[in-house]
Amino acid sequence: MQSHTPSAPARLPLSALIWLSAAVLGILASALLQTLPWGLNLTIFLLACLGAIGVGWRLGAVRLTGAGRYLIPIFAALALAYVTHDAYPLAALDLLAIAVVGALMIDRTRTGRLRVAGWSQYLTVCLAALLSACQGAMLARPALADGRANPAARAARVLLRVAVGTAIALPMLIVFASLFGSADPRFGAFLRDVFRLDRWNLGQFVRDGVIAFIVAWGTLGLLAHFFGDVRPHAIHIDSQRDPTFPTPLGAVEALVALGLFNLLFGAFVVFQLPYLFSATPIGQTPGLNPYADYARRGFLELVAVAAFTLPTLLTGDWITRTPRPKLYTILSLTLLGLLAVIAASALQRMWLYTQAYGLTELRLYSTTFMLWLAAVFAWYVPTVLRCRRDRFAFGALVAALGTLLALYVVNPDDLIVRANLDLSRRAGSTITLLPPGNRVYESNFDDTYALTLSADAAPALIDALPSLPQAQACQIANALRRKAREVWAVGDWRSWSLARALATERVRTMTFTCER
Repeated sequence: MQSHTPSAPARLPLSALIWLSAAVLGILASALLQTLPWGLNLTIFLLACLGAIGVGWRLGAVRLTGAGRYLIPIFAALALAYVTHDAYPLAALDLLAIAVVGALMIDRTRTGRLRVAGWSQYLTVCLAALLSACQGAMLARPALADGRANPAARAARVLLRVAVGTAIALPMLIVFASLFGSADPRFGAFLRDVFRLDRWNLGQFVRDGVIAFIVAWGTLGLLAHFFGDVRPHAIHIDSQRDPTFPTPLGAVEALVALGLFNLLFGAFVVFQLPYLFSATPIGQTPGLNPYADYARRGFLELVAVAAFTLPTLLTGDWITRTPRPKLYTILSLTLLGLLAVIAASALQRMWLYTQAYGLTELRLYSTTFMLWLAAVFAWYVPTVLRCRRDRFAFGALVAALGTLLALYVVNPDDLIVRANLDLSRRAGSTITLLPPGNRVYESNFDDTYALTLSADAAPALIDALPSLPQAQACQIANALRRKAREVWAVGDWRSWSLARALATERVRTMTFTCER
């Protein structure tokens, strides 16, 4: 149902605003997002999406009373944050956060709450947003029936009909023009002279049109979902709690399952006690190499255990009949305590591994994921275990956004380079490398890996040049100049990002010179 304020009548019908906004966003996406890698172009497009929401809100006189409106500035901040760093894993996490926050914003801005909703409800909201994008124009009202009394609406109606007719006719117009041009060379020359067809890239033209159509179609569905019941069957999730499982399990089944989990986790902890938190036995276990197998394999396996434990506990709580006996809470707390020991062991293993081999993106992001899981498990206790599971998903989302913010603050690639440089200084020069030109230098710093990182790592590498061996520093400096010239200094403004621009400027003003 559309909510219009009686004192501020709509200048345009809401359906007209949705169609116009979708058309503009489709064209904008086609013009911006085809240029890779994404940078400023994606930020502009996401902010334009927020602008389309603002247009519908103000001109369509729609009331936004749901808690999702508080996610609008968070969505804008995530869009702006994308252009500030260059690390691919961080960009992927930012895109994931944008998708989740955007889905919640679309579903809960008109009405609904965020804090009181279960994890399955959040999943349902994301799936509903995806389904709305797929349905596209089927959710938006194609006819502007109320446009006769409003001159602006009548004009919009005419423009929309013209645009739709042009879009329908355009493919066949291209086909017919090509056929006529082939049939009559003079007519073909006339067409080329009028439309300069010899300068057109037909494949690019078709590709632009397809991308614009796909984005416009999806935007129609999402805007229709956002602004509510544009059609009677528009998708909107109104329930605030998780659905009840049709055949809930009893206390006995839950207690048995939890008991078995505790036995398994407890047996692992007891078995690991002799060397769980000590580096002394590392390398003494038959079949294990020093540090490598103990720390690397152990960490990834324990992270997987922690990751699988969370959905297992949540699913078990969901399908278990309430109220539950106190023993259920005791066993759950015991399992979480054992899991805390295992998580601490995993973090200790990773610390040992990084002290021996340095920091990498995989190690850093895996550790961050483990820390986020620890925060989520801590939140599990006062929410799910106290029968307040409807508050759990919101806390997990807040923790995820906080973790992403922390990653933006610490700048992962910069942190990796500086940590590895510090480790190499403390470890001393022990590894002999042979750079091009057969100039031998000794260093414990892996410059080969450091140069595979994004532009975020450039400032740390430039700062470290004076402290590195001359041959290694020259190799790094030359590689940075090459990357600044061929990779970061893109000619298309749509791929601009703050990190790449700053890295290029730092390399340009770099005073380090190689001795000949």
